[in-house]
Amino acid sequence: MAKSSKITAVQFPGGETYDYASHWRDTIAKGDCVALYGKEGIAALQESRRDKLLAIVPVKTTLQVVCTHHSASGMSARFRVFAPVILENGRPHIVDITRAVAEVAGFTLGRNDEIVMGGCGYSKSFQIGYSLGCALWPNGTPEPHGVRNGEPDSSGGYAIGVN
Repeated sequence: MAKSSKITAVQFPGGETYDYASHWRDTIAKGDCVALYGKEGIAALQESRRDKLLAIVPVKTTLQVVCTHHSASGMSARFRVFAPVILENGRPHIVDITRAVAEVAGFTLGRNDEIVMGGCGYSKSFQIGYSLGCALWPNGTPEPHGVRNGEPDSSGGYAIGVN
């Protein structure tokens, strides 16, 4: 199979991976980073984003999922996702992780970089948390993080909470 000719990402020696944009051309030419093509670049981007989210969202984190808009029909809504973090100086801080969650969990981003979800009859905020947990821990968490149905639970989908 022929290699895709479209650069999709750039990767630095330390593993940092970014979306490709034309301003990376000189950096690639100097050899400071390598160009990744097609599906290989997309996979490297996904892995890099997943690793960054794992650093921000450990097991048992409770995310704040905020509905920013409901359509008049109630069949569509937009959401933002926030995570609590502790800064290097020890102070608590809230970080907007909406874009990263959408990219890792496969949600659609709408205007203003908000997650867009359609449908009714289910908790969309729970779905965001469940889908993110499944994306971060596809084979479950290393240790059980709770009890579900009387059994130890290590399912990735239930590893984080939402408010």
